Amino acid sequence: MRTKNSGFTLLEILTVVAVISILVSLLLPAMSMSRRRVMQVQCQNNLKQIGYAAKTYALDYKAHYPSDGISGKTSLELLTENKYLENRRVLYCPSGNGDSSGVADFYFAHFLTEDSPDSSPLAVDDSTNHYAPLSYNVLYLDGHVDRSDGPPQG
Repeated sequence: MRTKNSGFTLLEILTVVAVISILVSLLLPAMSMSRRRVMQVQCQNNLKQIGYAAKTYALDYKAHYPSDGISGKTSLELLTENKYLENRRVLYCPSGNGDSSGVADFYFAHFLTEDSPDSSPLAVDDSTNHYAPLSYNVLYLDGHVDRSDGPPQG
């Protein structure tokens, strides 16, 4: 008399592997979208920290925001040079292109004062930082950050 083997057959193992493969292929796009969203939120948080530092700078410098008059990206360097931002990583978007030149991933508005309207953009991230074409995170003078699908107005 033959005894029945209690192991799995090759067909059963292949079926389980196929089902697991299908489930993984369904979950990967959702995980990728979640990761992109997390990086966008981190980018918005970096902009908020830049906004707090810029407001503090403006309080110390007679209501003028940092401006070197040359480049919006290098104006942000004034915040780190004058110790308003301790961590330089705040100047870089987590989903940025990793520019090795050391230049910030955000553009900073020039010649703003405390009298500028609250709807004025203070800082904008580079459109190449995010996967959607022409997608920007915009920091406004009143401190809120919004995602914009086009160049900021104001």
